[in-house]
Amino acid sequence: MKNIVKGVLILVFVFVLFILLTFLIPFEKTGVFWLSFAFGMLALLSQIYVFYTAFKSDQPVRSRLYGFPIMRVGLIYLAVQIPLSFVFMSLGFTSLDVDSFLLAPLLIYLVLFCLFAVGLLSTELVRDKIEAQDAALKTNVAAMRALQGKIAVIAGECKDPATRVAMDELVEKFRYSDPVSSEATEELERSLFMYVNSLKSANADRNYEAMAQIAATVETTLAERNRLCRLTKGLH
Repeated sequence: MKNIVKGVLILVFVFVLFILLTFLIPFEKTGVFWLSFAFGMLALLSQIYVFYTAFKSDQPVRSRLYGFPIMRVGLIYLAVQIPLSFVFMSLGFTSLDVDSFLLAPLLIYLVLFCLFAVGLLSTELVRDKIEAQDAALKTNVAAMRALQGKIAVIAGECKDPATRVAMDELVEKFRYSDPVSSEATEELERSLFMYVNSLKSANADRNYEAMAQIAATVETTLAERNRLCRLTKGLH
């Protein structure tokens, strides 16, 4: 957050400096001057959108990190446009009829702005795609994380020493299983949820013999899921 505030302060400083230099230096007020001034202001004001898009306040910290490439595109545009504006403004000191050369800076400024717009949109699309992938990954690992949590709770509540050992082993097997779900593993994961709920009920009833049988079924089903995960990844 401190870096963002510093960036905004620097932008304000550059904005004020640009206006002061533009009107304190005795540039001839030609068409090129006003065109250069307009595009310089456009580059500065566009940074407001760049900063807002890159670091929206409602985004999580991880998502804000993806905003730095967006900010970099905006700053590159600013760093090129401002010096170019002063270069073309300075042409007013020559004996040339500067207004007759209005088309050249106009084309340069437009090309530069188009490159900036394309770069900005591209980085925004990349950021959105990464965020979508992150969201999908969170969803994909939710099932296995829930199962791990349930098994750990059951193991912690188990009072029978022998069954507790088996449950602890099951906790470890879940911990080292592939956490990412897929369409291929959905049916097995539904079965795992059903078996784990049965384990919870058996543990509440202190039916440790049933727990041992269910735990063996869970282990077999989990092993089948892991095999399917490896097979699915191998196909990709």
